[in-house]
Formats: sequence, C-alpha cells, structure tokens
Amino acid sequence: MPKKRIYTYDFMRAVAIIMVVAVHCIPEGQSDAARIYAAFMKALLFPCNAVFFLLSGMFNLKAAYLDRLPNYYLRKVRNILIPALIYMLINTIYDSIRQPGPVHPEMIVPSFFVNAFSFYSNGIFWFVMAIFGMLLIAPFFAQSFEYMGKRAARSLFIIFGLFSGMNLVGVLSGSGFAWSWPISAFFTLFLMGPAVSRIKISRGTFPMISFGTCVTISTVLILCGVPHHPVNDNTPFYFIAGISLFILLQLFGSRMKENRAIDLLSKYSFSIYMCHLMILPFVAAIVPPMTKPLAQLIMTAITLADALAASLAIDNLLVHPAQRLLDKAFSHARQNVQADTSSPRQ
Repeated sequence: MPKKRIYTYDFMRAVAIIMVVAVHCIPEGQSDAARIYAAFMKALLFPCNAVFFLLSGMFNLKAAYLDRLPNYYLRKVRNILIPALIYMLINTIYDSIRQPGPVHPEMIVPSFFVNAFSFYSNGIFWFVMAIFGMLLIAPFFAQSFEYMGKRAARSLFIIFGLFSGMNLVGVLSGSGFAWSWPISAFFTLFLMGPAVSRIKISRGTFPMISFGTCVTISTVLILCGVPHHPVNDNTPFYFIAGISLFILLQLFGSRMKENRAIDLLSKYSFSIYMCHLMILPFVAAIVPPMTKPLAQLIMTAITLADALAASLAIDNLLVHPAQRLLDKAFSHARQNVQADTSSPRQ
C-alpha cells in the first residue's frame, strides 16, 4: 500500500518549485534599479535549494533502511535515476536541435552519455547529480543524524556557521580561508534535515525576521559581487535563510487546506525542475518588455504551467512505463531467487 502523502510537505515542495522557476525568470537589466531588483530576488528565492536538501535529508536519513538496502536503492534508482536519465536524454535531443548548424542524429547517444556522466553538472541537473550520491550514503549517516538532539544540532549549526563565516571573511579580504569544511554546505543541510524538521513553532515571527535579515544581507553581498553567491553559497546568511524558510513553509503548510493545484505541483515538482529550462526561452520570447516585477510574474506563471503540462506528458509516456518495466524486472528476479532458494538441493 502506498504511503499517504502529508500535505504540509506537498505544500513545501510546491512553493519551493515555484521559487525555482521564478529564480530563472528574473529579468536582468543594466539600470541600477534593475540590478537591485535582480539581486534582491536572487537573495529571496535561491534559499529554495536549501529547502529541497533539508526535505531530502528528513525523508532519507533513516537507520531502518540499513536492514533493507536493496529495496532502498531500488527506490532511488526507480524514482530518481530513471527520471533523471530520461530527462537528460530529452535535454540532449533538445540541445542538439537548438544549436546552430545541421542536426547530427548519430551524435545524440554519445552526447547523452557525456552529458549524463559529466557535462550536465554545470546546468539544471547539478541538483540531481549532487543529491543522488547523498541519497546513496544516507542510511550510513542515519544513526548519527536521524534523532540528533537539540544540543548536538545547535553545536553543528554553530560550528558550520563559524567556518562559513570565516570563508566569507576570506573572500572579502581577498586572502581566502584554507581551513575548509569537510563536506559541502548542501550536504550539511541534508544531514540536518531530520533535526530541523522537528522544530515546532506556533508563530513565524522569529524565523520571518531571521529570513528577512539574511535576505537583506545577501542582497548587499550580491550587489558587491561576492564570489559564488548565491547558487553555491557557503555564507552563514544563506544557510540561516534556508533553514528559516524551511521552518516558515512547514508552519504555513500545516495550516493550509488541501488544494489540487498544490498536489499537482508537488507530485510533479521533480519533473518540472528538469524540464522548465527547455520551455523558458520560448516563453521569454513572447513576453513583451514591461516592468521587472510584472515580467517575472507572467514568465513564472506561464513557464510553470507549461512545464507542468510537459511533465504530465513525459512522465506518463516515458517515465512511468520505464519504472513499471523496472518493477517487473525486479519482481521477476526476486521470484527466481526465491524459487532457487526454496528448491531442494540435489
């Protein structure tokens, strides 16, 4: 029996994927007002990445999975790897058609393998290629992080904050900071997912102030040209903003009534993420010049709707049949193993 979906987390995923699409719809401009607006929107919206890593850690850091690793890995291959590879193939075909000059069909398969193996880490698939390794080793970290207490979580948060703060000082001073943190900032968020998800608040005042303060500081950092900000940000402000946003969305989601649109966006959020950048150039071409906020709002709405429609088609025509094929192959293999183990030895 499939697990019942929890609407709070559906709401969080839906809002986060809207923020992802909105990030890529930020209109750039040369005026000071346009630069300030773009910097503010990046600081406001990019913490959505942190929400996805926190959610993934919350759902996958389970020590119980160690007792059934084959089933756990099968689910990750089925639900993450297969859809990602299918969308990578579609993106490869899309790229080959969109590039200048004649199309070379014979190069699609080699290009796909190179893209899936390496090149797509620099594009929209960076998230998939980063999170998949975390998912593979999540059960081995679960005993330390699944039920981490408040004191331990607070200590980890403070230690990482000090390291990321020193890194920012090094960047601003031009000397760098060589005492590196042993894991990525996103993996730190992934590991803290279970602890952050257990934070319960009745009012969102403090996390809202925390989020707003961090967004303001991050906006200034972006305008000052601080490197690696905010996509691969390892400043404490981005880290705190991501956790504050997670807590706020969790609070608001627990109070929301169920909504069909939210359900759809959440269910297809992974697919929307992987296909929306193919749709965006066509949307941008038809949206007339207008004020920055209105242009971003219209582009986000159209891109999101088109990406959802594309996700429904691709998932039902390609992804789900491939997943069912894997299910049948696994079921058949398991039946063969059971038959071999139950048959009497000669």
